[in-house]
Amino acid sequence: MNDEVETSKERSRRLYEEVFGNGNYAVADDLMAADIVNHGPGSPPVLGTGGIKHQAALLRTAIPDLSVTLGDQFGHRDRVVSRWTGSGTHSGPLTLPGGTVERTGRTISFDEIRIDRHADGRIAESWWIPDRFTLWQQLGLLPALPARPADPARPGHASAAGKSRAPSPAGYTGEAGLPAVTDEMLRDALQSVRPYTVYILKAGPGYQEPGPARQGRVADLILEHAKRNYALYLAGLMRIVCPIGDGSGTTGVGIFAADLDEADQIMRHDPGVKAGLFIYELHPTQTFPDSTLASASPAA
Repeated sequence: MNDEVETSKERSRRLYEEVFGNGNYAVADDLMAADIVNHGPGSPPVLGTGGIKHQAALLRTAIPDLSVTLGDQFGHRDRVVSRWTGSGTHSGPLTLPGGTVERTGRTISFDEIRIDRHADGRIAESWWIPDRFTLWQQLGLLPALPARPADPARPGHASAAGKSRAPSPAGYTGEAGLPAVTDEMLRDALQSVRPYTVYILKAGPGYQEPGPARQGRVADLILEHAKRNYALYLAGLMRIVCPIGDGSGTTGVGIFAADLDEADQIMRHDPGVKAGLFIYELHPTQTFPDSTLASASPAA
């Protein structure tokens, strides 16, 4: 019986890694029964292997670099329960029941739990529950939830639910007051870094400092610039917005949740940039998933 369960677990693992992770859709016909019954949330059962091939194709069209990591897996008799994580870059259209979400350039990560019933050396029936809520948040279709407070006993560590939490801000009291970080902790954190693009906004030839001498046209353009920044923030594209008004010629810095090309396209359409009030620099970077500000104000 144990050998049979282990064989079934391997069959389920191959389904996720080869069909979803590698895009080998034909493997589904080897692993699944021709009349398999697939049960998805919010929809009637789907018969045949075409359903899972279609699901994998939708994801791989939207996330061509999709990688699959098996988290937990348990087998008992004819059932195998698996939790796997898919991650990659949203660089293609994603077709959803409510419409198509065009590429955002964001790094996407989502979980799915599947229960597979095995019979006669094939997967005969499956129940799958994807974490659509988290996926839709990352796509900007739903607002992100506010950050939860950190566990004071384990700053920056995973909570009991397994979610990483950012440490609460605290005053610097010396090196001895900092949390201890092991090599293993750092290696684990570096496995989940995400790409971002930093922008540096500087005064252009048409810029005028705030004050009575600032022309009304310039003030109106800067207002439109600020409103657009706030729209980008609400859309989840501009994660951090920091205006600078120290007279240095640098007027703001921020971070885009976008790759370099998309960030450049966003900046080129900025009304202040188009009018010559601002010039900008872009720098690709990466950061830990939780190292973002909880809120931001539109730049002026």
